[in-house]
Amino acid sequence: MVVAETKRLIISQFSIKDAPFFMELVNTPNWIKYIGDRNISTIKHAEDRITNGHLKSYKIYGFGFYILRLKESLKPIGTYV
Repeated sequence: MVVAETKRLIISQFSIKDAPFFMELVNTPNWIKYIGDRNISTIKHAEDRITNGHLKSYKIYGFGFYILRLKESLKPIGTYV
């Protein structure tokens, strides 16, 4: 579900399909250095985190972490609260 759009970005809710990107993101050196290791080492771990974190937050609170994509290519580039 798209939450907002800018000239270059689409901000939308995470879905299970985003698990490979999420796993890659949370295992980058800067994520681990500045945010911390989330112990997400498999796609299954990433799917579980999205299900039990992001999707649950949308349902309970109506908001949560969102995925940022380049509008032109739909390539995921980050996350946003």
